[in-house]
Amino acid sequence: MIVIFTSGQRRAEAPWRMASRIGCGGKGPCLSTMRLSIVALRFPWSCRARCVASLTFYDYGPPMPSTNTVFEGQSAQFSLTGLSLGGYAFQWQRLTTSNTWVDIPGADAITFTMPSVRKTDAGPYRAVSSYECASGATQPGLLNVLGRPGLQATIASADNTLLLSGSGPSGFSYQIEASDDLAHWADFRGVTNAPASWQLVITNASGLSQRYFRLRVLP
Repeated sequence: MIVIFTSGQRRAEAPWRMASRIGCGGKGPCLSTMRLSIVALRFPWSCRARCVASLTFYDYGPPMPSTNTVFEGQSAQFSLTGLSLGGYAFQWQRLTTSNTWVDIPGADAITFTMPSVRKTDAGPYRAVSSYECASGATQPGLLNVLGRPGLQATIASADNTLLLSGSGPSGFSYQIEASDDLAHWADFRGVTNAPASWQLVITNASGLSQRYFRLRVLP
């Protein structure tokens, strides 16, 4: 949605009425007419000199993606798409527990990235864009932060059986990786569409007692 306010030489605090002729380029009769009435539109004194020209307000809709679900420790990203960046300033905000939108320091680009999220980062986010005296905010995008999945390995010495017990949000798929030195990891087993808690039994586990195991969340 694009709405253009043309004030001419009128004062910014006065009610504005605008008739916009569409498709005629300012000459001759037009097929359709758009009329807007805005009451008591006010700007700070510092803006009034610039507001005698034209103001444009853009409604961008929600950030992309509008809902972002990640595990604790993963990165999360919100981005605005389909915009012309020339002359526009951006500021990302988050909604606090007191229901107040606050600026995020340093988050002033078209894309906002959190490299390692915590559970306290969960909640609504939005972007505010501004140009001259006009500004607009996106609809909020929601960040969901899930707890890290857990993995425990137990070896039964009696029969050399390895028991891998996992826990985490249900419905996700995992890749179990194994390492001998915590530096080099290789795929070991996969778990698809896992429930909240699960177990994997490996028989004939001789030689695995000195191995390390970890979980990797699959896309």
